[in-house]
Order: sequence, then structure tokens, then C-alpha cells
Amino acid sequence: MPHADYQAFARALCDPAFPPPAGLQVAAADVGERFAIYRNNVHVSLMDALGDRYPVAQRMVGEEFFRAMARGYVLKHKPDTPVLAYYGDRFPEFIEHYPPAMPLPFLGDLARLERDWSRAWAAADEPVLAYGDLAKFSATELAAARIRPHAAAHLIRSSWPVADLWQAHQQAAPDLSSLQWRAQDVLVTRPEADIQLHLLDAGAAAVAQALIDGRAIDEAAAQAMDTDMGAVLGLLINCGMIAEVRST
Repeated sequence: MPHADYQAFARALCDPAFPPPAGLQVAAADVGERFAIYRNNVHVSLMDALGDRYPVAQRMVGEEFFRAMARGYVLKHKPDTPVLAYYGDRFPEFIEHYPPAMPLPFLGDLARLERDWSRAWAAADEPVLAYGDLAKFSATELAAARIRPHAAAHLIRSSWPVADLWQAHQQAAPDLSSLQWRAQDVLVTRPEADIQLHLLDAGAAAVAQALIDGRAIDEAAAQAMDTDMGAVLGLLINCGMIAEVRST
């Protein structure tokens, strides 16, 4: 198919305001009707992919609400990869600006946690840093060093109890009666085969964020508040957040 024809086909497939591209032939049927069915099937498959990637968000709002929200996203954002499991990276941000979801301010961060969980699941395998790897650094060198986060590591800093909401919905009948509506900082890691969620206190989360952002270890230590930097660094190593420490 020539590039211009492909562009016309893709544009019509994505936007019902455009007519089917010229040259399509359908036996004993209206081309417009058949193309509309095909377009709808594509959109439905993308909505299904969002439901598969964000199952907790869907359970929180119900299937009807979720699919209406998903359809709005699909109309604006088409896949940029052939792997449907990766579709919907911008869905959490879309949720935060979706007017009907405004009464649920936690929903975007909950979806962000689900997105990063799926990213951790799909991340490349690589070893995590071991304590012994630090032996080659002097104290001065270590202070000036920077880390390379593990491919599966992600940090979600939320004003809402997103980890507790996620955990509650791993059960067939979620019980939210004892849920405390407080901020949670969640580190997602996959040091081996299993994805892990770690709740961090504010000091540890600030250090983790600074390190992920590329700050030197001594610069990150300034974010530790009243937390012992050595203990925080040990915690992040134990959690599997760090793949490598690099001297500058």
C-alpha cells in the first residue's frame, strides 16, 4: 500500500469524521457500514487492552464508567507500538483531566501505580546492586557517585493510599472499611521474578526520587530529612531499586 494510501486508511480508521479511503471494495455490502464495523472493532480491542492493563481502576469505577473513559482515551491516543500490553502509558494523565472522574482525585495515581506495575513486569531482566559492589568506592567517591535505577524500578508519590487500594483489590471482595485515606509513597521493584511494592516514608521517598532523577548520593542525602542516609541507601539496595553505582 502506498504511504499516502496508508495514511488515509489510518486516519479514517482512527477518526469517524473521515470517510473510508478510496479504493475499498466489499461484496454485497455498503463500504461505509463495513468500515465502521472494522473501526469499532479496533476501538473495542484498544478499550479491552486498557481494561487488562488497569483492572483495579476499572473495578473501582465499574465497567460502564471505565469503558466510557477508555473510549475517550482511545479517540485521542492511538498505539505507538504493536504490543497491546504496552498501550495506555498516558492513561493516568488522561484520567486526571477527564471531567467525570474529577470527584475521584485518587484515580489517576491508582492508575499510575498500575501502569508502573505493568512496566516493571515487562522490564528487561538485569541484576540488582549488591552491598559488595560498593566496596570499590572510597567514602569520598561514593558520596559523589550516582546510581542507575534498575529497569523495573518506579516510584509513585501520591497524596492517596494507592498501595492499600491496589492491595485491597487483589481480593475477590475488597474491604475498604479500615482504609486510612493518607498519602503513600510506593516503590515498585522486581529484584527477581516477583514484582514488589514497598511503602517508603517521606525521607526515604525524597532520597529515592533524587537518586532516580540523577542526583549524586551526597546531594540526595540532603533530602533525607531526619532519616539516616546509610539506612535509606541500604533499604533501597535491599528493595532492588539500584542496578549500578557509577562514579562521576
